[in-house]
Amino acid sequence: MARSLRKAGFSVTSCAHVRREAIERLKADGVIEVADPTVVAAASEVIVTCVPDAPQVTEVLFGDRGAVHGAKPGTLFIDMSTISPVASRELATRLHELGHSFVDAPVSGGPVRAAAGTLAIMVGAEPSDYQRAGS
Repeated sequence: MARSLRKAGFSVTSCAHVRREAIERLKADGVIEVADPTVVAAASEVIVTCVPDAPQVTEVLFGDRGAVHGAKPGTLFIDMSTISPVASRELATRLHELGHSFVDAPVSGGPVRAAAGTLAIMVGAEPSDYQRAGS
């Protein structure tokens, strides 16, 4: 997904979560690597997460070096992980309490469709957040 965003002309700043292999490949495409999610957030207006499960999303967003610690007021957080609706609502509540916006946008299609930029995305969001995410 990051590669497709770069191909479309977007600037992408990222950090490794668990394994470095993906970030090493993406750096060749112009993805900027930083130390942790706090630094990603400080450099971004929109934060996109796509990790295996809810505990990882929570860690990336709210951990000691989580994205919320570097996020500017009103940052838009888009979670593309496939997690439970209950977990997504809890994340949305926590982010809204901090003055941020949240879009739940799990993807379907796997690596082949990600590379082609043709993933199916199921979106749940407040109408204004949906509009913002699409612009």
